[in-house]
Amino acid sequence: MATLEQFKPLFHPQTIAVVGASATSVSGGNRFIRNLRNFGYAGRIVPIHPSASEIEGLPARRSLADVPGEIDYAYVAVAAQKAAEVLRSGRGKVRFAQVMSSGFGETEDGAGLETGLVAAAREAGTRLIGPNCLGVFSPAARVTFTEKTLPEPGAVGIVCQSGGLGIDIIRRGQSRGLRYSGLVTIGNAADLGASELLEYFLEDESTKVIG
Repeated sequence: MATLEQFKPLFHPQTIAVVGASATSVSGGNRFIRNLRNFGYAGRIVPIHPSASEIEGLPARRSLADVPGEIDYAYVAVAAQKAAEVLRSGRGKVRFAQVMSSGFGETEDGAGLETGLVAAAREAGTRLIGPNCLGVFSPAARVTFTEKTLPEPGAVGIVCQSGGLGIDIIRRGQSRGLRYSGLVTIGNAADLGASELLEYFLEDESTKVIG
């Protein structure tokens, strides 16, 4: 599959599933949904919850397997020990899954969990972003993992290990007049790494500068 076509579901997702949003409090999953809606994302957002019928005013599904049709991008914000099980539940349905959770290879005891997470992603036919990262910023598709972002697309593509640094790059860059074709935080890069994203940005006609 051509690189641009392969990464289209990541930078221009039509359906985003959010695993780990709460029905009773505000978690990382809830904030992600709110950021998407405030940014003007026009695609389908499907919260995943084992018991709630509604999250953030949106109809919820019990698992990734219960979502009708394909899922372009799954945002997974659950405990590290549960993340592999979540990916397996989306077998054959999820193109890209970003695991926000920490507690994997960046910790002394998490290497085994990270190996299991990668194995689960491959078993499910899913490309894994992370774990231990904040996600994707794609202004053209109105996708963001943080607030205070501008929707105007630009020509700068960024691959960033750190989510916190990614937020800094977006906001400081915006204040200096930079606009982005996309930014991806890759965390531990257990599966999808900088080299593949570099290939995407090199082929993307809207990207003129890569960081």
